[in-house]
Amino acid sequence: SAPLACSTKSEIPSFYPLIEEEFVVAKPNLIFTQDLCAVCAPTAEDVKKILDGENEITIISLEPSTLEQVADTFVTVASACGIRERGQKLRDAWLNKFRCLQNEILQNRDASTTSKKMFLLEWLDPPMDSGHWTYQMMDFACVDMANQEARSNVKSKQIDWEEVYNAKPDVVVVGCCGFDLKRNVKDALRHSDKLAPLVRNSCVIFACDGNSYVTEPGPSLIQGAAVLAQCAYHDQPQVLKAIESLGIIPLSKGFQLVDVPLEMPSNPLTTESVSSSLGIPDIEDLTGTSTCTNGFAQAHENACQAGKQTYEDPETGYLVFTELALKRRGYCCGSGCRHCPYGHENVDLGNKAKRIQQPAILYKQSSTASIFSLNDNKNVKVLFNSGGKDSFLTMRALAKSHNNGSSFGLVLLTTFDST
Repeated sequence: SAPLACSTKSEIPSFYPLIEEEFVVAKPNLIFTQDLCAVCAPTAEDVKKILDGENEITIISLEPSTLEQVADTFVTVASACGIRERGQKLRDAWLNKFRCLQNEILQNRDASTTSKKMFLLEWLDPPMDSGHWTYQMMDFACVDMANQEARSNVKSKQIDWEEVYNAKPDVVVVGCCGFDLKRNVKDALRHSDKLAPLVRNSCVIFACDGNSYVTEPGPSLIQGAAVLAQCAYHDQPQVLKAIESLGIIPLSKGFQLVDVPLEMPSNPLTTESVSSSLGIPDIEDLTGTSTCTNGFAQAHENACQAGKQTYEDPETGYLVFTELALKRRGYCCGSGCRHCPYGHENVDLGNKAKRIQQPAILYKQSSTASIFSLNDNKNVKVLFNSGGKDSFLTMRALAKSHNNGSSFGLVLLTTFDST
């Protein structure tokens, strides 16, 4: 395979790397890139590294945050290609389509209708609200943003599910970044336990092609606004017909109603599925697995043995950096990476519980001489240990009770890196 565009050995390859050999063959004199997100596509800095000081190539980085700024990029691109007038015409026509969509909805919706409250989710695990231009898309779709404080978001941010519940939305649209309709439907169903409380409160759940219609700053955002409008007014045929008449997007394309089950199947914690060859497993590997090969620990071990930088999570399908890749960085980045080889030393203390998704389990000791031995002991007490003063005092009280003749085993439940 072609070499990746990494300037130093300490860097982790991008999920979307530049291929040097093809880059050289193409001999570009104009390059468009972006600086909105270093995860989604190569940044201007990535491009500069591969150019190695080449001054004859023009690099234009696009970084819009609003619909107007997205429209301005049409002019920027056209101007760089020597056809500025075409870019201006496209800009004006595109923005006018949003106004036409809004007018059609206002003229055709039920007179007694108040605007639906919509929550647009750009990620599910952890949940992330929407940012950038999405609040404007909802305005033109004639819906109210359920989380009004997010209107000031420059970027989407991580939130708690309680924030989604407290917003009391009428409609939730799952439009995860980088995923098409099929994948977002699948992920929505996978998170049914989180979405079910919303359905119980009469909220309707939709999934859409987030990659095409929500998160990419381009011409298809007008189709995205029409999709959001169809989700909000799914129960008003006259509005749907009016939207269809605009010719922006075929009716019902790019989104789908998600039938969220209200009763979740039981999923007991089991240790039988974890191979002893893996050592002490993570709690995620003890949950919902039928064989040891289903847990991500085995997938990670196989990837490391093969010298790979990433592996595909068997449950979510996400690409995850291996410990080998993270060691190339040389330090903890503070993001709470699953396989951090540095003990998450740079993760902010206030965010450790949210960011570190790899709790640990304390297993029974092998020595029968230890206090609180679980061997041959049917009476077990469980202490949720925070590592603080109260937990320590409770442990002392239990030790005193144990020494006074009350025989029992003690299990401490804690989180990884508890302080």
